[in-house]
Amino acid sequence: MFLKPSNYLSDCACVNGGICERNGRCLCPVDFEGRRCENRKGCSPPSPPVPPLQVVLSPPDWPVTAVYTCPTEYELRGPSVLTCMSNTKWSSKPPVCREFKIFELFNLERLPGL
Repeated sequence: MFLKPSNYLSDCACVNGGICERNGRCLCPVDFEGRRCENRKGCSPPSPPVPPLQVVLSPPDWPVTAVYTCPTEYELRGPSVLTCMSNTKWSSKPPVCREFKIFELFNLERLPGL
């Protein structure tokens, strides 16, 4: 009886760009994990920011970091950078932009009528 040798490439079933190694295991790209590279690392994108808050996600499709900014006439309240944690939750709630009032810009006490 003749046994056909197992071809490790035909037995390996990597996905998402994983590379089959000689031992039949998958070598996963940096943003994937799992036995077959089936699990994407990172968090789902946070909810869209409320204007004028702006966000840059890195990488854009399944982010690991979210960097928030406000226009110059606004103050950022909360953390400017959120990080995706190992439990696939964001490290904090997104910040908000708060409009400066004229008396706050000049560090003045509020005058009656302002």
